Amino acid sequence: MSEAKIITKGKVLGVGKSVSISWVGANTGDKDGKESKRKPHPDLLTAFSGLNIHAAYIAEFLNKTSITVKQPGSIVRVPSFKHEEDAEIFITTGFTLDDQQEFTSVILTAHKILSTGEALGFNTPPKKLDEEGKSEYPYWAALAEAIEKCRLELDAYIEGKVAPEPSDNQGNLFEQQ
Repeated sequence: MSEAKIITKGKVLGVGKSVSISWVGANTGDKDGKESKRKPHPDLLTAFSGLNIHAAYIAEFLNKTSITVKQPGSIVRVPSFKHEEDAEIFITTGFTLDDQQEFTSVILTAHKILSTGEALGFNTPPKKLDEEGKSEYPYWAALAEAIEKCRLELDAYIEGKVAPEPSDNQGNLFEQQ
């Protein structure tokens, strides 16, 4: 039985072609990692897309008038893009956390697609919790929830949850029958 892992870093590389993961052992504190060329499952890519709004807002590409805040029956404030075209130009490809299960610091790695089609890569400044468990980032709870979804999907990736292989039994559309 392998030791429980605390995922501290995750990256989706090459526009969803491979994945790099770092972790520490929950009991030993030993650091380890893995880079795999196995294509990530769509659920992993969806989990990472949940970080896009946070990367854009923390890096100050967006301001309060560029987002809407949803509170569907919970106390967690969840920001979202006000304009759909904004959602398409930010792509979060990674995160780095401190070495704790209940992390207190996060840095996001992302890209903004410019009007020229080129990508501007950036890292957000670190967002932290203070000693009292509070953050100056107003959407910390939503960010923590999005990070946890990424951690769960990265753990599933380690255990073998990858993109399905294209099916060979689809047949040739031009075959004579």
